[in-house]
Amino acid sequence: MKRFLNILFGIVVLLAMAFAVHFVNIKQKGIVVQELEISIRYVGPDIFLRKADVEQMIADKIGDVFTKNIVNLEIKEIESLIARNPYVWKVPGFTSINGRLLIDIIQTIFCSI
Repeated sequence: MKRFLNILFGIVVLLAMAFAVHFVNIKQKGIVVQELEISIRYVGPDIFLRKADVEQMIADKIGDVFTKNIVNLEIKEIESLIARNPYVWKVPGFTSINGRLLIDIIQTIFCSI
């Protein structure tokens, strides 16, 4: 009997998790990008890259991100676009459920130009 209750509890937990993921997916489909947050960590004393430069790169390639749906936004495309810059060492990008696009850039110490 105890084994049956454990299995039943596990099934209920899995169903609840599936419902939560489905609900979040439905909610995100109607959300456009509300905020673009760019964070640049400068490892050395020199500043080679500014937020305005990154915003311009995104605007030139993607267009106005504030009109894009958060689900349809290609984060990997934005990451690879910014990573092509010789001053960028690492660039993870994230989206949040409330419509924030977060881009965290780590500038390189050495530049090979």
